[in-house]
Formats: sequence, structure tokens, C-alpha cells
Amino acid sequence: VAVYERRSWRNTVGDVRWLQDATTDADGLARLPPVASDTSRSRAMAVRRGDELLLLPTSPARQPPAGPLPKGVLLTDRAVYKEGDAVYVKGYVRQQVGPSMRVPIEGSFSIEVQWADQPESGVTVTVDLHPEYGSFDASLAVPAGAKYGERELRLRYQHGGQQRTLQQRTIVVADPRPPTVELAVSAGGAADGPEPLGSEALAASRVMQPGGTVRLTVSTTTLSGVGVADSAVTLRWTLVRGSTGFDASSAA
Repeated sequence: VAVYERRSWRNTVGDVRWLQDATTDADGLARLPPVASDTSRSRAMAVRRGDELLLLPTSPARQPPAGPLPKGVLLTDRAVYKEGDAVYVKGYVRQQVGPSMRVPIEGSFSIEVQWADQPESGVTVTVDLHPEYGSFDASLAVPAGAKYGERELRLRYQHGGQQRTLQQRTIVVADPRPPTVELAVSAGGAADGPEPLGSEALAASRVMQPGGTVRLTVSTTTLSGVGVADSAVTLRWTLVRGSTGFDASSAA
């Protein structure tokens, strides 16, 4: 008889591990001592006799907590990160002791995150609680190759055979970029003259005096129609001498 452990929500080879085995006695009974396990995992039993194999899925009994579980708060410095960014985490943990909420004196606490679908992409960072306030802080680096989308940061508590998630926080791994902007440029009349109207505006935008200046109007909007304020715009333009369509030889 062999006992294996696997994640309840995933069935891949990398998530299955052997726990223990035993041999049945004359009465066909196999006695296996209890083994502490993560409550997010389930177990399966394999019974082999000769060439025959029987697989029995089973769920371990939940170990009741010895007392009130700690309560935790988990915060991040922002919601969106890209590869190479540091995720700064803060929080605190308290536990009900009689009428008071006090800093837990037993157990360990950690931050867990899965950066991609592969099991090896998981990261665990142990945090130490402040002895007076129960607060903690930590940082995690977003690795290269982290999967884009939502990722769950979990504040985990472990004591004896108990493992619990006290709180989780969702962050987003993405490559944020400035919003797409439409840029419009129009030419008006001479910069030192009155603003032309109607057909004069069309002619003024096409005819310039040597050494003169021209009035340009630049406007920017996002695709949502909102104006872009306090943005730098670099405008490069070139004047090309064109033909007026007047033939001097035929005018004589």
C-alpha cells in the first residue's frame, strides 16, 4: 500500500509526491501513521498485489485548529507590474486571545505567488512579524517570463500540521504603455497678422512670404476623445518650393 499526495486543483506529474507506504498484515490491514499535509492537497492510495493495481482517491481529515486562527491584512504598493519590477508588500497579522487581538507568538508566515503555470515558477518569501505591532514588509521581483494577466499573492500561515491562507491580493503583470494618441496639425495665416477667415484661410495656408512665419495649430486627443494635457510634442516640418503654374514665356 502506497500513499501519494497531489494538488486538489491540478493533476500533473510534477504535483504528485510519495508520502509513505506499508504492507498489509494477515488480516489485510495496513497501518499508516498520520502525516501533516497542506490542506490544499488531497491524497490517493495505491494498493498493489501481484500484477493487480487498485487506485483509491481519498481526502485527508481536516485537523481542527487548536484555537482561533490569526487574521491578516495584505497590501501592495500598486496594482500593475511589468517584468523586472519589484512588488513591495506590507501587512499585519493579529490573533484573538481572550478579549484582545494580539501578535501571534506561534507559527510562521510567508508570501506566496505563482508567476506562471509551471510549478517551478512559484516563489515563497518568509516574513517576520514586528513583536509589538505584528506588521511586516517584503518585496518580490517580477521575473522575466512571468505570465501576463492576474497573479495572486497569498499571505500564508503554518503551524504544526495547519496551513492556511489568511488573505490574498490580486496584482496584474502587464506591459503598460502610454495611451494611443491622435495628432492633428493645421496651418493658419501669418503669425504676425490677423487670423484669416474662409477662403482667405485656405490661401494663407498655402502662400508664404520669404522670411515670414506661419501659424500652426497642433491638437492631440486620445482615442477616447480626451485631450492630452502637459505632454511634449516634437514637430518636424519641411518647406518645399512648389510650382505656381505660371509660364513666363507664354505671358509675353
